[in-house]
Amino acid sequence: VLTQLMQPPYVDQIQQLNNFQNFTVWVTREPLKMGLTVTDKCISLGFYRKAGKIYDSSIDLFSMDHRAIDWGKRIFNYYKERSYRMTV
Repeated sequence: VLTQLMQPPYVDQIQQLNNFQNFTVWVTREPLKMGLTVTDKCISLGFYRKAGKIYDSSIDLFSMDHRAIDWGKRIFNYYKERSYRMTV
């Protein structure tokens, strides 16, 4: 994914997003095999299928429970601590 993000048109879009104070892209070498979105109001968590090549966000687990959100933040921070910030 990182290779694609560093090529047009994505690199141009990321450079524009870099102007926003709260935008960063973090890169990890660990295979995540999941999709995670955590906000202050909800969590959405999904996993790749067994083959590891297909991700379908329509079957994500979704919750607005504060305990689930806190758990999602801990997962996010776990991987963020093992990642580096991408610079464009």
